[in-house]
Amino acid sequence: MLDDNIPLERAKRFKQLRTLCQLTKLELAEKIGCSSITPSAWEKGFHGGINEKAAEKIVNAIKNIVECETEWLLSGEGKPPKLLI
Repeated sequence: MLDDNIPLERAKRFKQLRTLCQLTKLELAEKIGCSSITPSAWEKGFHGGINEKAAEKIVNAIKNIVECETEWLLSGEGKPPKLLI
């Protein structure tokens, strides 16, 4: 059974990461090639929140800005994100 808090916790981490990168939702959407509405849905935890495939795309898209592990974005475990620039 899915823990109802998981999508909301992922949403908080996603917003924290996006804010650290200083990217708007639209800028991030363009970097990962998704609809401009998708980051807003992720920040609200809609539809189960960020999945593993999306988390990997996000981490890869921002790797020149922030050091972040997919594991942290999905579960909160591992190293927290670190600004590189």
